Amino acid sequence: DLIEAKHWYEHPTDPTADVVVSPILIPPGLDVVTINCAGRMFAPKRLPNESISIGDEVFFPGLFTDVAGKTQNTPVVRQGTIAMFPREQVQVDLKNGGSELMDVYIIEARSIKGLSGSPVFVRETVHVRGRDLFGKRDTGQAESVSGFRLLGLLSGHWDLTAYPLSINAGLTFVVPAHKIIETLDHPELIRMRKDTETELMRKSASARFRSEERR
Repeated sequence: DLIEAKHWYEHPTDPTADVVVSPILIPPGLDVVTINCAGRMFAPKRLPNESISIGDEVFFPGLFTDVAGKTQNTPVVRQGTIAMFPREQVQVDLKNGGSELMDVYIIEARSIKGLSGSPVFVRETVHVRGRDLFGKRDTGQAESVSGFRLLGLLSGHWDLTAYPLSINAGLTFVVPAHKIIETLDHPELIRMRKDTETELMRKSASARFRSEERR
């Protein structure tokens, strides 16, 4: 309730993209930690040149609603691996009981209530080549390193239904990071950013002018 979102902007061309954006003003004194993902968005067009592939480690912070905290929200971090980069849209179930085709990545991880919308990060993988102990053949080793990319936003998961039970299948779908960028590039949001930059430049110039007058 501390932050009011006055308007939500959806993806400008893809109504199935499960991502929305709202400009907000963060109140002073609110404890907020941001993660700068500039230049760290995973881009599918560069996939052939990326050191990211099936089986690589992913991790995502989120809210564990059963232990949300009373005075401060403390997130949990869950992890998994990339299971599939689909080459076509995937049929996913919706909360209203329907389903639709969406552009998603699939990861092997157990999603729970409170994690929807969480950022999903993937660790870059490096491959080290060398020789075996006898020096007779090349060997390879893959290791996870500290570098990471934003893979996308966690959207939901599949359940295996065996009436009357519904069991988490352990496969979760992720909205690709490029859908976030495309939503941020909504024409109205671009206009708002330009207007804000113009206003900040005007205020900065005005402040410099007043400072020079005092001299």
